[in-house]
Amino acid sequence: MKFLVFGFLSFLMLAVGILWTGESFGWWGEEPTSGSGTAVLGPPIAGLGVAMAIVVVQQAVKRD
Repeated sequence: MKFLVFGFLSFLMLAVGILWTGESFGWWGEEPTSGSGTAVLGPPIAGLGVAMAIVVVQQAVKRD
């Protein structure tokens, strides 16, 4: 159960980070939002989501 919760949380962090990064670059929406809080926080949140997913997968493999 723990792996499912943390796996979902890491996926959610990755998705939000990609969304905020895409908005800051102008991939989605009318114009780029560079300099806003979400533009600054998007890439680190996505990176932490990837790191968390790696740890979750490693722990799941180690457990079996």
